[in-house]
Parts: sequence; C-alpha cells; structure tokens
Amino acid sequence: MYFSEELYNAEKYGYKFEVEYGYLFEKSKNVSIFKEYVNYLYSLKKKSNSKDSRYTISKLLMNSLYGRFGMSPVMETHEVISSFDSQFWLSDKDIINVIDLCNGKELVSFLEQTNNSSKKVNISIGIAMAITAYARIHMSQFLNLPDCKVYYTDTDSVFLDKPLPENLVGKELGQMKLEGIYDEAIFIAPKVYGAKSSSNQSKIIEFTKCKGAKNIIPYSILKNVLNGQNKVQIEQEKWYRSMQNGQINIVNEIYTI
Repeated sequence: MYFSEELYNAEKYGYKFEVEYGYLFEKSKNVSIFKEYVNYLYSLKKKSNSKDSRYTISKLLMNSLYGRFGMSPVMETHEVISSFDSQFWLSDKDIINVIDLCNGKELVSFLEQTNNSSKKVNISIGIAMAITAYARIHMSQFLNLPDCKVYYTDTDSVFLDKPLPENLVGKELGQMKLEGIYDEAIFIAPKVYGAKSSSNQSKIIEFTKCKGAKNIIPYSILKNVLNGQNKVQIEQEKWYRSMQNGQINIVNEIYTI
C-alpha cells in the first residue's frame, strides 16, 4: 500500500506503477491542519537550550504527533480490582495480562468483548501514512543528488561523500544540520554505525550509534565486525521496576552485534 504523492515522486526517478485499487481521501485546499502547531513548537525548540525542559517537550510533541494518529483503534483498558472480585469481574473480559500487587489487589489489562462502536478514538491512519510518506519524499532528494555517493540514510540523516548544497543546510524547519566531517565510517546495519576523524595527530574524534545498546560501543569493535568477526557480545546492565514491591531490580544482559 502506497501513498499517491510518494508514487508521483518516484515517477520523477524513472519508476513505473500499475495501480490495482485504492482508497480516496478528501484533502482540504485551504487548510493546513498542523502548520500552526508545528511552527509554534519548532520556534519554541529553536529558542530553547538543548538542556531546557521546553526544548525536550517541544521536540517530543512534534515527533510523537504522527505516531498518535497511527495508533491501533483496539486499545487495552487497565484497572485495579480486588483479588476476591477478579474471578467474577473478569468473566466477560478478554484478558491480556494480570499482575498481582500482593496487597489483595490486581492490575488487570483487558479488551472489552462487546463491540463499543460509540467509543471515539482520535486516530487517522491516512494522516499518519501521509506524514511518513512526505518525510520519505523529502529525504529522497538527498539520495538522488547528482555526482554524489550515499553511504547511509535513516529517517532524518544521511552520510555522503561530499557536502550538501548550501541551501539545504541550516537551522530552519526542513533543513539539514551538518553534524560532522569524518575520515572514515562504518555502517553495519540499520541504526548500527560509527565514524572517526583525526583533527590532528594527537586527537582522534569518533562516535558510534547502536540501537539497543545501553553503553557506548567502541568504534574499534564495529570495525572488527566489519572485518569479519562473526559476533561481538557485550555485557550491559538493565533495570526493571517490580510492580509488586516497587523495588528496582538490576540484571545483566548480553548485547550482540
């Protein structure tokens, strides 16, 4: 299933499509439903220090907007009930999980078995799909720059062998930010990569990003993986909060590349 605007954009690069069927969504010609919302929050984020709570809040509100519209309309309900009543109360519920709180009560997660069509859920798959598609359309221009090699790209980043045109770089909404210039880089898998540069002979600057890793993975380890080492395992700590007694439990887990 594809958003039509994304297909129109792909046609510019030589792709051809045969449409079997589709769904029609009406589009308002004069209203941009998120323009004021996004512009206000982006302005707040731009004016705030990165350590300021306003910076974090505005960033989260912008980034989570499309995800909220893409949520499933089938949502779990959570209630705390007495353990004595649970055997009777749960008879007409589709139970997902039950946690004994060890105080005569239970935390129950369930789905209603009756069809509650009157319950309004503020979601729209069409909106969520369109937003993510427009993001891919925006990123496609960086993948198709003439005489430019692309090493890696993600939701909002791209690694190239030369600088972007100046009009695409800046602090305004939709522009890219130059994060760094590196002598070498390694890309193992989606969201698993790193880069290194030498500003002078005495100082080496490097960074790595590994999805799921709690600690910083050294660049040298990623290089070992690239050079054929089949598996790298790193022990790291992970904490869990117990629902029964509120205590924090720390366990060791193995992160594998």
